[in-house]
Amino acid sequence: MASQPIVSRRATSRGHGLVLLCCIAGLTTGVATNPVVAEADATAITIYSSAKPGAIPPEIYQPGRRASYNNPADLIRMIPGYAIVKHERDVTLTQGRSAIRFSDVASQIDPTTVTFLSLTDGAGTNVLEQNFEFDLVSTAKLMQRFINKQITVEQAQGDAISMFTGKLLSTAGGVVLQVDDGVRVISGYSNVQFPELPGGLITKPTLVWDVDAERGGKHRTRVTYETKGIAWWTDYNIIFAPGANANSGKLDIGAWVSIINQTGATYEDARLKLIAGDVHRAPQPQRSAREMRYMGAATSSRVKEAGFEEKSFFEYHLYTLGRATTLPDNSTKQIELFPTARNVPCEKVLVYYGQPRGWFGGYGQPMTDRNFGVQSNKKVDIYLRFKNEKEIGMGMPLPSGRIRVSQLDKADGSLEFIG
Repeated sequence: MASQPIVSRRATSRGHGLVLLCCIAGLTTGVATNPVVAEADATAITIYSSAKPGAIPPEIYQPGRRASYNNPADLIRMIPGYAIVKHERDVTLTQGRSAIRFSDVASQIDPTTVTFLSLTDGAGTNVLEQNFEFDLVSTAKLMQRFINKQITVEQAQGDAISMFTGKLLSTAGGVVLQVDDGVRVISGYSNVQFPELPGGLITKPTLVWDVDAERGGKHRTRVTYETKGIAWWTDYNIIFAPGANANSGKLDIGAWVSIINQTGATYEDARLKLIAGDVHRAPQPQRSAREMRYMGAATSSRVKEAGFEEKSFFEYHLYTLGRATTLPDNSTKQIELFPTARNVPCEKVLVYYGQPRGWFGGYGQPMTDRNFGVQSNKKVDIYLRFKNEKEIGMGMPLPSGRIRVSQLDKADGSLEFIG
């Protein structure tokens, strides 16, 4: 990772348009998770992300745009990341075989990654079978389960409400009931009363284990699984102030990590880790062209008391939050990557690159044709260059991310976006 991140601005013949380029390595993330079930529960969640800077589709994290999307459920599959979740909790096992039901898991879980371990007696506790039950209760499923059974249907007729009790024959094209005086079709109803919740339907995704334990009593257990529907990325906010001359200036540099959680679970008081780097994974099924447009690099975090701290981890960068945090389901959370570094010296560098953008030539010698300049690039890149070092309150490897630069207008004291 280079020690001198660079922000570039391009000036054009029509004015000053800003293009920001941040030469910073991409990341992957790791985070820890935690449920709310037994005393002394603990959760850790490690988040991995492949989000390109500025490439997260706003439909994913902006509620208004999400609601207008044709199929909001597809957006979860477009979230470019995943997490490894570890729950620790106390459970009571009977000697021999017993069943353990573990709710509060993510609905986006990959059941093939689930592991169950007794930390109390790992050698003497074996999992014989493991099931992931996700047949969640809904109106449609309840109606199907009560075919040929008795229910009560309420129908609003003006200010009055009529109630019909009978055997449910069908739900196609309306509710078809066999009542005492014949068969009645109810095309619109305001409420349905069911005598009970049928077996097999559950209100939360649930993991179920058939466990054989040599020791009965309380066991400290750990459940680990992978879930989709979660990602993180970094955004940098920079305020530029002109310096003593046209080639110098000062920067206030702030950075925030954004985490989107649509896994179907809330992680309360979780130990959070983010891993930066391209962790190799087995090839995934081919995605649609729309989904592929939103896939890419990654992000990370670090530093200070109760903030993020960075360290090398294998060939990656691991960013650990020094305090517990809660990641609610269906939410986007921002956490400060590092305290704002103020008055960072920078220099302004102008670079002219005459070759057209996106043009590749096969010349083995300099181009000397005078007419070539007519088609060449006529814009000048302006770079704001600073050193990433501890003396300015930074100094850690920076995750890739989008940079927004503003400058103070002294006329009215407002910040204006410049690129």
